[in-house]
Amino acid sequence: MYFVIAAAALVFYSCANAAAAQPTTVVIGITGSGKSSLVNALVGSKVAPVNDLSTGTFDVNCYPAEHLGGSLICDTMGFFDGLADARGQFNNADILDAISTKIESISSLILVVDPTSESRQGYMAQQRNMLIAARLAFGEKIWTERTAIVVSKSETFGDAGRVFEYIEKLLGQIKEISGAAEPPAAIIPIEYTNPDATRIQLERRTESLRELKRFIEQIILDFGPVGVPIEFHLSADLGAVLGVEETIAVKLEAEHEKAKQDTVDIRSRMDEAKLELEESSKQLELERLAESNAIEAHKRERERLHKEEQDLIARTAAARRLAHEEALKQEELMKSSHAQFRHNIEMANMYRDQARRANEMAERSMEGGLFGAVVGGFVGGMTGGPAGLFKGMKIGSSVGTVTGNKM
Repeated sequence: MYFVIAAAALVFYSCANAAAAQPTTVVIGITGSGKSSLVNALVGSKVAPVNDLSTGTFDVNCYPAEHLGGSLICDTMGFFDGLADARGQFNNADILDAISTKIESISSLILVVDPTSESRQGYMAQQRNMLIAARLAFGEKIWTERTAIVVSKSETFGDAGRVFEYIEKLLGQIKEISGAAEPPAAIIPIEYTNPDATRIQLERRTESLRELKRFIEQIILDFGPVGVPIEFHLSADLGAVLGVEETIAVKLEAEHEKAKQDTVDIRSRMDEAKLELEESSKQLELERLAESNAIEAHKRERERLHKEEQDLIARTAAARRLAHEEALKQEELMKSSHAQFRHNIEMANMYRDQARRANEMAERSMEGGLFGAVVGGFVGGMTGGPAGLFKGMKIGSSVGTVTGNKM
C-alpha cells in the first residue's frame, strides 16, 4: 500500500514542489459532502470531477487559483467511506498519508460538512471524528489560526432556522473537541450546488463564496505565502478516531516514515535520472550537430562534384564546338583545294590545247614555208636564174608560212 503511495509521489513530484513554493489550501471532508464542488467554485472552473452519488475523488489533486493570491486549491479523498478502488482498500489514515506525501506545507485548511446528511445513521459521529482528526493531525496552529469550516448545501438543507440549529450542534462538537484551544477561525454556510437557486439565494451564495475567498487571501496576508509544514503522527488518539487500532497506528507510523524515505529516494533517483537525461540530451545534441555537419559536408561535396561535372560538360561542349568548327574549316579548305585542283586541271588542259594548236600551226607553217620555198624557188629559178631561185625560195617560204598559219 505505501509503495503505491510512494510511487504516486513520483507522479506528483512537481505538484509537491509547487505546493511547497505556493500558498496551499487543502479541502477535506466526509465523502459526498461537496468538497470537489467547492474546489471548482473556488478555482472558477470545473477542474475537479464531481459525483453526487458516491466518491468522485480518488487522489490528492491540486489546482491553481491565481485570483486567490496565486494559491493552490487541493481536493482530497473523502473520509469514512471504506472505499475500495483499483489500488485496493484504503482507510482514513491512508488519506492523511497521501496528503502529507504530496503536500509539504499548508496555508489554510477548509473542512466541508454536509447538514443534509445529518439524519444519516452514524454521520454526526463521523463528523465529530473528522473534526478531531483534523485538529490532531494538522495541529493546533492550523486548527486555531488557519481553518475554516464550510457548511455546504445550506439552501438544500432548509431555511435559515434549520441551518442555524445545525451550526449550533456543530459549534457544540467543536467546543467539545477544542478544549482550551481556540475554535477554528471561521464557519461559513454556503450553497454552491443548487441549480434552482433564486436571485436572492444566488446573491447570498456569491457573498458567502466571496467571504471564503477573503478568508484564504487574509491568511496569505497575515502569515505570508509559506505555509505550515505538514507532519502527521499517528498517535493512539488519532488512530482511535480514524478507526485504526493503536498497534496498527504504530506500524503505520513506521511504514509512513519508510514511505517518506522511499519518496526521498525516489526524488533522488529522479534527480539522477534528470541529470542522465540532461547528459543524454547533450550527447544527442552533439550527435545532431555532428550529423548536421556531416550533412553540410556532404552537401558541399555534392555541390563541388556537381560544379566539376558542369565544368567538364562545358569544357567538353567547347572542345566539341572547336572540333566542329575546325572540321568545317578543313572541309572548306578541302573544297577550296578541290576547286583549285579542278582549276589547275582546266588550265593544264587549256595550255595543252594551246600547245597542241601551236604545234599544229608550227607544223602547218613549216609545211607551208617549205612548200612556198619549193614553189618560189622553182618559179624564180625558171624566170631569174640562180638569183631568182634563192629570191623565189625566200619569198615562197614567207608566203607559205603565212598561208600555213591561216589554215
